[in-house]
Amino acid sequence: MGIIDITNRCNLRCPICFSHAGAADYLYEPTLQEVREMMENLRANNPIKTPALLFSGGDPKFNADYTITFYRGPMEIDPDEEICRVLKEGSEKLLGKTPRYVGGTGWMDTQIIYSKGIPAVAHGPIGYGAHAKEEWVDLKSVYETALVHGYAIKKFCGAN
Repeated sequence: MGIIDITNRCNLRCPICFSHAGAADYLYEPTLQEVREMMENLRANNPIKTPALLFSGGDPKFNADYTITFYRGPMEIDPDEEICRVLKEGSEKLLGKTPRYVGGTGWMDTQIIYSKGIPAVAHGPIGYGAHAKEEWVDLKSVYETALVHGYAIKKFCGAN
């Protein structure tokens, strides 16, 4: 069996244990890439491959059991759907720009709305770092997005 220690953080003070960062006087937490390399090394063992893998380290009293209480499945919208066409039309007419269609792995309310049969698409200003320590948005693109959204609302809802 292969054993990969993923941390030496632990609230316990067992004198013989590796997982006691205070006693070791250093913190051991390999990066994801380092863990991948360790796993590849274990898999490449010859002549006998490592048959099982145990991730170890940290407080043994910690229990990471969980129950999924809410699930949001994947969402894909066809660029030819009316909501997409109207947003594209507004962007081209008002800004002279064709919006990019991109996929993402983020979690948005858009998927919940769309799953209920309500047309929805994520469309917004240029920015970076949503909900992160450093987050910004381009103010000109906020204004432009508001223009396009106003156009789309009127067009999509049949108002003039």
